[in-house]
Amino acid sequence: MSAPAVPALLPYLQTVPDPRQASGRRHPLAAILALSCAAMLAGCDSLLAIAEWGRDPHAGAPLAQRLGFTRECTPCVATLHRVFRRVNVAAFEHAVGAWAAAVAAALPEAAEAIAIDGKTLRGSRQPTVPAVHLLSALGHEVGLVLAEVPVAAQTETKWARCRRCWPRWCWTGRCAPWMPPSRNAPWPRPSAPKGHYLMPVKDNQPQLRRDLAHLFADAALVAATGTRARTFSKGHGRLEVRRLWTSTALAGYSDWPGLAQALCLEREVVRLNTGQVRRERVYAVTSLPPARAAAGALLALWQGHWGIENRLHWVRDVGFNEDRSTARVGGVPHGLTALRNTVVGVLRAHGHAAIAATRRMLAHHADAAVTLLGL
Repeated sequence: MSAPAVPALLPYLQTVPDPRQASGRRHPLAAILALSCAAMLAGCDSLLAIAEWGRDPHAGAPLAQRLGFTRECTPCVATLHRVFRRVNVAAFEHAVGAWAAAVAAALPEAAEAIAIDGKTLRGSRQPTVPAVHLLSALGHEVGLVLAEVPVAAQTETKWARCRRCWPRWCWTGRCAPWMPPSRNAPWPRPSAPKGHYLMPVKDNQPQLRRDLAHLFADAALVAATGTRARTFSKGHGRLEVRRLWTSTALAGYSDWPGLAQALCLEREVVRLNTGQVRRERVYAVTSLPPARAAAGALLALWQGHWGIENRLHWVRDVGFNEDRSTARVGGVPHGLTALRNTVVGVLRAHGHAAIAATRRMLAHHADAAVTLLGL
């Protein structure tokens, strides 16, 4: 995607409500959020680094006016901490999600899959308070975080099926949310939204898993009621072959809501240095009918879900030192994570796939970091 097609971020940040009283307020909230995004684009991972970047006369200070500040001096770290401790992070996430939806709207009309998965912020754990656990929705195609909500680690499935957690556009015909397994009825139901699910079936659904294993043991029935696909990949010292079979035999037979196709994926991994072979077989169900998604498309959709680990969680851990962050108070941990998601989204929206290399370059070009925000 070219840079001119990317909407400016600042107008969306201006919709975030300011929790501070008007008296004594020295800096606009949108300017503080824009400064934080620009500084994080330039390689700053903490509030202290962001404050120092903003007050560097050769970096952030000359750009204060472009960022929306009315004073020459940008906020200190204490001010940043107070703001992020009190800011409505849900409103911040909503604003960034609206910006991400605007970026995705520029893509060609196609089914955009959404991967939903959770991650615990290890450094946010306190002696008497558990660590913050965030459930994220990542678009496969755009690679942007569309929404993120704090949940308990044990309730991921419940919140993943809750429509109120995610942007409305996530449930249109363009999208296919990835639904985790549940002991209860999965969401969405057939009579609910237009969005579809693709859900792996694990041991917490014993009856459905037995039905799937029994179905795919009958090769003749599977061949008569479905299609198959195969892919190869080589790298990191191994060769991996993936074979996917689909079948419509359980549609109408199983009481699982919305089930249109059953899936069986066989992974065969060969270690090139030792010749060791490892095979595993896993199952899934989807509400996507064969007319909308054949075996090849479903295999790509299933494999694409792992992008939330490689393109989001790993990037935040390694590139932004998320697990080493010791921010624990109030909304600061969630706020910093929202900033990281925003920076990753801004870089990807402008076509920068190498996140770490681009941030190293922007560390020496403060003006370019502000320009990426559309200012």
